[in-house]
Amino acid sequence: MFIRFRESHRRLKVYITENIRRDGRVRQEIIVYLGSVETALVPHNLKRERDSITGRVAFWEAANPKLKNLANRLGPDQQRLRMAVHARIPWPMHAERERLELLGAQAEADLWHRLYGDSSKLIEANEKLIAKANEQNSELRRDALREIAHANEWAAKASALQQKS
Repeated sequence: MFIRFRESHRRLKVYITENIRRDGRVRQEIIVYLGSVETALVPHNLKRERDSITGRVAFWEAANPKLKNLANRLGPDQQRLRMAVHARIPWPMHAERERLELLGAQAEADLWHRLYGDSSKLIEANEKLIAKANEQNSELRRDALREIAHANEWAAKASALQQKS
């Protein structure tokens, strides 16, 4: 038994395979598919450190139960196969998992700071709109007062003309 790595569609897929003889020919038979991880995240990508650690944690959390279920079939090869996978997709150690928590907290802080900045910009824009609307309302009130004054003046003229007649 051995580990087979296949890259497809920007993912690294991991299989445990076994050579078997069928019809006089040696064939590779897939014993189990352990999972896949994004190729750009392996083994460790500093630009995407958080994604790299998260992807590797997810891979190993899916692969470990499969390896455990195959323990009786793999026998003494289990440790060798696990180390072969580990050489290509490193198991996130305790320090990396702690770093993942830190990176997660920093990412959350950055997200909330960006949201605060966006909200502040919206508030500023709304305040400008409110100020402009208040200015327009003031002009409209002046116009309305002038219009009602004209209306009253004409109503008085009409009333005076009506009394004359």
